[in-house]
Amino acid sequence: MRLQSLHLFNFRQYKDFKLEFPERNGVTVIRANNSIGKTTLMQSIKWVLFGDSAIELDNKKELLNYSVLKEEKENYSSQSSFFVEVSILHKGVNYSLKREHIVNITSNTLLEERLTLSFLENGETKIYKNTSEENKSVIYRMIESWISEKMLNYFFLDGERIEKLSNGDSESQAELSEAITSVSKIPVLKNAIDTVEVVFNDVKRQEAKATRNSEIVALQNEISDLSSEKRYLENEKKTCENDNKEISDQINNIEKELLNTKEVSNYQFERNRTQRELNTISEEMNSVLKRIQTLNNDYRRKTLIYMLYQKYNLNDFKGKEAEKTIPNMEINAIDQIIKNGICICGTHLKSEHINTLEHQKKYQPPVSNQGLIATYEMGVKTEILGIDNDAKELLDEIDKYFNYHDRKCELIDYLEDINKKISGFNEEKIQNLNNYRHELSVKKDARTNKITELNMRLKELEKTLTRKEKVYKKKIENYEQNKIIENKRYLIKEVSNMLNNKNETEKEIQRKSIEKYANNHFSDIISKQKRVIIDEKYKHTVRDLDGNKTSLSSGESIALSVSIILAIIDTHKDNLEKNNKENILMEREFFLFLDGAFAVLDQNFSKAIAEKITERLNQVIILTNDNQYTESVKDAIKPKLKHEYILSIEAKQEKENILTSHLLEVK
Repeated sequence: MRLQSLHLFNFRQYKDFKLEFPERNGVTVIRANNSIGKTTLMQSIKWVLFGDSAIELDNKKELLNYSVLKEEKENYSSQSSFFVEVSILHKGVNYSLKREHIVNITSNTLLEERLTLSFLENGETKIYKNTSEENKSVIYRMIESWISEKMLNYFFLDGERIEKLSNGDSESQAELSEAITSVSKIPVLKNAIDTVEVVFNDVKRQEAKATRNSEIVALQNEISDLSSEKRYLENEKKTCENDNKEISDQINNIEKELLNTKEVSNYQFERNRTQRELNTISEEMNSVLKRIQTLNNDYRRKTLIYMLYQKYNLNDFKGKEAEKTIPNMEINAIDQIIKNGICICGTHLKSEHINTLEHQKKYQPPVSNQGLIATYEMGVKTEILGIDNDAKELLDEIDKYFNYHDRKCELIDYLEDINKKISGFNEEKIQNLNNYRHELSVKKDARTNKITELNMRLKELEKTLTRKEKVYKKKIENYEQNKIIENKRYLIKEVSNMLNNKNETEKEIQRKSIEKYANNHFSDIISKQKRVIIDEKYKHTVRDLDGNKTSLSSGESIALSVSIILAIIDTHKDNLEKNNKENILMEREFFLFLDGAFAVLDQNFSKAIAEKITERLNQVIILTNDNQYTESVKDAIKPKLKHEYILSIEAKQEKENILTSHLLEVK
């Protein structure tokens, strides 16, 4: 993917601004003072590609040019629009992508989003607009073939973002994983695994259909849906657990650092003790709450039974029907009289007598009313047995819960007091560590609650799934004609296992390759002997020669991020040359968009990093101010420099309405 041109219309401070990158390779530099709009320029490309979710701007819902908004309001207009259009060269084809928003002036809400993709194919201009789901799918797939949304952060970098990439937290892990995946065979293997899973489920459905039993077919569909939901929840739980472990490690590191600080060691010790007690109480409260719920359900059921028992007067239980009922006589006794043909009084029955007795049968119970009432009363007494003890036990558990709750509140207040005392120390480092620890604790609590919720959902799902699979298995066992399909299932399962193993092997190959190339670049940039380690979860750390984890300076952090970016590119090229017999991988052209990347670097780091990125990348666009654009950076990029521009703006009115004419090329 290469940027060829960019057009911003009524987008933030850009009124009507066009920028071209005519050269296929090389470096373009755009210089401007701070607060002019360098960041907006970079974010506009992310916006045209992926919309609001991709940009990192203040007030991202207020993208319409302020002067235009003011003019439209003065003219009592109801709506206005803004757009960004980018021209891209990808695999020899020129593409144009335009994203336009029509907005309501009064409420500043989006009325319509128009997305248009156009390109030349076999001499014919193809145009796709987001007016149908099919067209949307074409547009989104095309954008993903250029660059994925998660890869944006590796190739659109500002000073803050480039340092964050070196953190090794869960967010950077996910981004690195996505970047590695996109330059390898892993997506193809993943698609193959998903396809085999679909085929496997289809064979199971065939197995169900072979029984000619619609109930089994429906049951298999249910099991398939439940299995998919289970996999999704398990993945979500695993992500939360990884995040939680990482947060716990960070909290432990902070606590160790605070314990080593003489001024706060006593407070830190007391805080840890209090936190342990608080954790224990929270666990006890959860257990008590479960018991309360169980006891309450049982007590409520018994109470409702007793209330119904009290509501109806048993003396009137027979109602008006009782007046027509012959006491202590059941239906079978009347049947016997009719059969004998003689009444108990000795009278021979005639047809009118028999009709009367048949009519009488509907007022006689199989069991006498007195028997029914006695059985009912016995059933009620059995059901409400021990209701007083249940009430007492429930109240005791509720008291216990609130006692725990009161103690928990005391401990929370005590912890807050300790935190305030620790934060009250003059040392800025102590305050920052303590504040960061608090933020991490809040995150950890949220993750823990999420894991608890997921465990409950998974437990219920597992029960349902197990029950349905048992029913399904029992039904299937009754049909011999499924033997052939069973063999299919076995073979497909073997293929699935083989692909999963291949996928894991491929991940390990890519991880080692990224690690190797990252270390090569990292050692070229920095002077100290440090090594980059990337684990199986793509978490990256830096260690010294003894294997100990080491901290990084701002310059080293940026060097690490750049090294990983270059390692991704090298790995892709490696895969094309050595690992692409099947022609699965397509060649990618890499570019880099930098905004203020040299702000915190000294001369040596600036030069080394500038040389690296211009040497290894096809297209580099640098947004900078004059202070960051040092002589060392100029010397490093000079061999590859194609265009240098100055965004020359003086008046405040011009800052809010930037035009193409404000862009001056440096000759």
